[in-house]
Amino acid sequence: MILLIAGASHTGKTTLAQRLLEKYQYPYLSIDHLKMGLIRSGNTHLTPVSGDQTLTDYLWPIVREIIKTAIENNQNLIIEGCYIPFNWTEDFETEYKYLKAVIEGGLEKKPDNILIYATSNRRHLIREKFSDKAELSDDLHNNDTVQEKLSLAARFGVQIYFGAPDKKEFQTIVASLADRHGICMEQETLLQKANQWEISHGGRSGRTAQQFIDDLLGKEERT
Repeated sequence: MILLIAGASHTGKTTLAQRLLEKYQYPYLSIDHLKMGLIRSGNTHLTPVSGDQTLTDYLWPIVREIIKTAIENNQNLIIEGCYIPFNWTEDFETEYKYLKAVIEGGLEKKPDNILIYATSNRRHLIREKFSDKAELSDDLHNNDTVQEKLSLAARFGVQIYFGAPDKKEFQTIVASLADRHGICMEQETLLQKANQWEISHGGRSGRTAQQFIDDLLGKEERT
């Protein structure tokens, strides 16, 4: 089983990967660890402050081939990180018809030891382009062709979204954590401080909210 865990920074990807590692004992690869290993070893011209797109362009081909190797060897693997491109499925598009058969079964029974997870920032796993319409101009049944290509997305019945919370959701997280840790502060003041904290600490996320609460608890202990 191959699990790709992607999404915005500080939204719980690493925590989820670690929980899956603990429960299933699957090998776990952090793309961030791969990045720092290459940088610290001097085997790349990139640096920790290189742009995300530059890092993705460099790291994804390596990760992609690791995935293919794991698939060929029937090995389990968890891969987590923010350097998985939006269009990662294109590297596996040629096999998408086979993938559908693996998920639901075809002439052969679906293997009992295979469970497929996929992450994408698209609703459809297969990319749609305006140029596809031109290619379909000579297709007598072009709607059938389009539906055949898009039907892969319908095979995934459970969808889990890892996204940064909006302001209201962030404040709800902060208020809940404050209540859990017994922090006594007027809610208006609490949320105002939380908003100021997230601006200077990487934006709104569950991790930022927890760090804010930890900072408050640390200040209470010092007083």
